[in-house]
Amino acid sequence: MAKIVTLYTKPDDLEGFEEHYRSTHIPLAMKVPGAEWSLTRWTTTPRGGEPDFFLMAEATFASEEDLQAGLASPEMRETGKDAAQMTRQFGSRATMLIGSDYS
Repeated sequence: MAKIVTLYTKPDDLEGFEEHYRSTHIPLAMKVPGAEWSLTRWTTTPRGGEPDFFLMAEATFASEEDLQAGLASPEMRETGKDAAQMTRQFGSRATMLIGSDYS
């Protein structure tokens, strides 16, 4: 199994970010071939502080080959373009990581 994880900082325009994410970004991401998505919204740290990140999107692929095919797809390119535009527009930063199961 292989994953792409995107961590978003809390946007300056939270309402605009969430509206765009739900109405535009998620539908684009759902078209990426081979990806199964999960989202986590961070609310606090174990000590009750403000977390460094606001939202985590995880795309899981059956294999490294499937991940590479997903990355190379037109759907992922469109999703990536939208993410770049979205973070600029709503005042967030995105950190992307690629990994595999740790065994």
